[in-house]
Amino acid sequence: MAVGALIEACYGRDEGYQRAYESWSRSCPTGTEGSMVVEIGGRLVGVQPMLLQDWVGPESTVRGAVLFGVMVHPDWRRKGLFSGLVRACEREAWARGAAFILTMPNERSAPGFSRLGWTDLGDRPLFVKATLPALGRSGSAREVREVPRDIANLVDRHRARIPSLMLARPQAWWEWRYSDRPGRRYTFVEIRDSYGELRAFAVGTVRRINWIPVGFLLDFLADSPEQLPSLIAGLSRIMARKGAPAAFAVVSSREVGDELSSAGFRLVPRRLPLKRFHTVARYRPDASAGSELPSTVSGWNLTLGDWDNL
Repeated sequence: MAVGALIEACYGRDEGYQRAYESWSRSCPTGTEGSMVVEIGGRLVGVQPMLLQDWVGPESTVRGAVLFGVMVHPDWRRKGLFSGLVRACEREAWARGAAFILTMPNERSAPGFSRLGWTDLGDRPLFVKATLPALGRSGSAREVREVPRDIANLVDRHRARIPSLMLARPQAWWEWRYSDRPGRRYTFVEIRDSYGELRAFAVGTVRRINWIPVGFLLDFLADSPEQLPSLIAGLSRIMARKGAPAAFAVVSSREVGDELSSAGFRLVPRRLPLKRFHTVARYRPDASAGSELPSTVSGWNLTLGDWDNL
């Protein structure tokens, strides 16, 4: 009830947004979720959710946290509540063994993180691809209704060939992330070989922006780059049937960007007045915590699926 009132004060009476926010705040099966809150006079006026999970790199696994969905009541902004919430999350994250905290601020909140000493990792590149069926053959790619039950092995093979630090994504994560998510309808596309083994998988969605259907590639996994053209073509065909003339993708890893380019995506020039996907990080204060962690966004393997704040 209190969170609902705060959402209404910040974003208006949007039941869809409230359901989506509550869904993100449900217990993630592969992490630890919680929120720092500020109450004044018995009223909730600020909240900052945080999710701690394992992240897998080329050499080791580290614990990391992600901040999302910060809200401060309009009547209490510019009074230090935002800074207090972030600092409280930092203390809790370090106490729980996290080596870093990541978040993707918008244009308004990005300067606040800079003032708090966070590292600007750079913007994640934006890619676009026309969804016209003539632009590619889907081949063996086919639409499926749910996350494959054998996705874990493909996750391991995909991660083994991408050197960037990546969120650990076991079967339970995929089902939590993309099943029964309020306000979202996801499309799943897979490729299997002649023996029935899963070789590639992608998640997409179509949303209306200014009443225009727009496609988004949220996540993909593949045994090899050779699987991607058919996988992306299959997803593009579905998006085209839903009226989306183009599909967008946002990634961080340079290697993943190169693979998307080979599958028909093109890098959107930064000079165009489109949304920028800022990424900032805070490393644990002791010297050893962040010494082997990426200092630029290209060292992480991040997708829209890590936030989905389209």
